[in-house]
Amino acid sequence: MVLWRILGLLLLFIGVLLFVLAGPLLGSVVALAEQYLSTDHHITPVGVGFIRRGFSSCGSVLLVVGMATILLADRIHALRVRLFTCTPILIDRREGLTSFLVATAVGLVITLLYFAEGALSALSFLYGEDAVLEMLTAALFLVSAILLFTASFSLRRQRSKHLKPLVFAYGVIATVFLLFCLEEISWGQRIFGWETPHALAKINEQGEMNLHNLSNVLVHSLYRWGVVVLTATTFAGWFLCFRGRLRNLGLLFPHPAMIGLVLLVFFFAVLFPQGELVEELGAILALLYALRSLKFSRS
Repeated sequence: MVLWRILGLLLLFIGVLLFVLAGPLLGSVVALAEQYLSTDHHITPVGVGFIRRGFSSCGSVLLVVGMATILLADRIHALRVRLFTCTPILIDRREGLTSFLVATAVGLVITLLYFAEGALSALSFLYGEDAVLEMLTAALFLVSAILLFTASFSLRRQRSKHLKPLVFAYGVIATVFLLFCLEEISWGQRIFGWETPHALAKINEQGEMNLHNLSNVLVHSLYRWGVVVLTATTFAGWFLCFRGRLRNLGLLFPHPAMIGLVLLVFFFAVLFPQGELVEELGAILALLYALRSLKFSRS
């Protein structure tokens, strides 16, 4: 409990520091960014505004989380003990905290890169059609699909009745990940130079052979509400597993250590829509989910 209070104080200190950097020291921060992060040694007014708002927003979050950690240290400690002892099939004590820190840190780095790209010209190579992050997103979904298909076949060979739901679920989810990969590269259109059918080009916002860019209110609503349903299902699954139910299906859901990534996906898909960022975060979440599933199938 003392450690939780120390962590809370550390978060409060970092939060205050971010407010100082966004206020009295903003000029110094911008100067350092111009010197070391910008290829033309210039930060636009939009970039300065982003830095100020970003530091202020992160500082606010850290202040709230730090204060809550200090005041609720006893309950947080009790919850941690419960998570690590009640459901061993869902929580691996050795990997839980490490996975949470790594997954959340990667998600936050991707988020910062996404919003900083408009202000720092040095990051322009990461974004755009067939740029680094777009191709990496497609590659991660493809690798995740292959890993899940492998996990499904591995579980099927064990011929265990209680594993049949996982065999089917992993196969379905792997197929969905494969479709996400194909959608990201417009089904190979830009690779092979295929022309978009005229009828599809008229209703596609980018004139490409994919479905997620259709100029249709229903498609965008399904995109957003689909994330709402998946997030709600994931949290419901975690809750039921913590209560001692669905033990055999605990691995149908992402590891609870992925909660940081899940919340980032939810925030940028529902509350503050950023389609490209959601795809990048979703690809990372898919890979971590597939790796855990494969590990279970071979244990």
